[in-house]
Amino acid sequence: MSNLKHPTIHLSTALQSVASPFLSTLGCNYFQYLKVFRDGSFSFVTTQPKWAEFTLDLLQKTNKPAVYSHIDAHTLDKNKFTFLWDPNLPEEPVRLAREFDIANGFTLVERHEDYYYMFAFAAPRSHSRAIDTYFNSLNEMHEFIQKFKYHQRKLINEIDKHCFNVPKARQDSNLEQMLLPSRNQSSHHLTPQELVCIQGLAKGQSYKDIAKALNISHRTVETYLNRVRQRFNLHHKKELIALLSSV
Repeated sequence: MSNLKHPTIHLSTALQSVASPFLSTLGCNYFQYLKVFRDGSFSFVTTQPKWAEFTLDLLQKTNKPAVYSHIDAHTLDKNKFTFLWDPNLPEEPVRLAREFDIANGFTLVERHEDYYYMFAFAAPRSHSRAIDTYFNSLNEMHEFIQKFKYHQRKLINEIDKHCFNVPKARQDSNLEQMLLPSRNQSSHHLTPQELVCIQGLAKGQSYKDIAKALNISHRTVETYLNRVRQRFNLHHKKELIALLSSV
């Protein structure tokens, strides 16, 4: 199937008609619906058919990651958060978007156990105060997204029906962190990162030592361990280490 005939292109036009009135109030020219599932597959539509066609072509012709997200120690425990493209995403996808006059990107993330959303807005390069607009319009943007999810369920179902499957090597490298921990986890469940952090504690390592071994920040280590404390209702270091005997 050629890119021009792919359902995503048609759906981009449909999304454009839905989102354009609100985008005009922000001075934006771009809205993105992206939903990433636990198996790494994703559905993706934007209000710019030409950009959608270009990204589809990249998806078919390159071996680079198909999805880029951002999450850090400050957002690991949040169900919803936001981030700016330029300081938080790889340079290449941001640069390519600018070539289509898609700049000053701003993403709103909504996390769930089996999937997560990344709703994004962007503006022309000429909109030099776009970031100010976003921060002054956060309530309106959240309201637009919730109304979109409620009133455009038929369109969203059609978008999700045409999701993309990619090899594990091309999936979002933050996939596991982006998904919320399952509420139905067994009492003995630990993620691989959490397990390594606790093993480090058992060896007498500091947060900085553990962070260096995992190539992450010591604040991320702290977040992982705090997440375990909350999940198991623990208060002391020896209680964390005791978990190793049950996994």
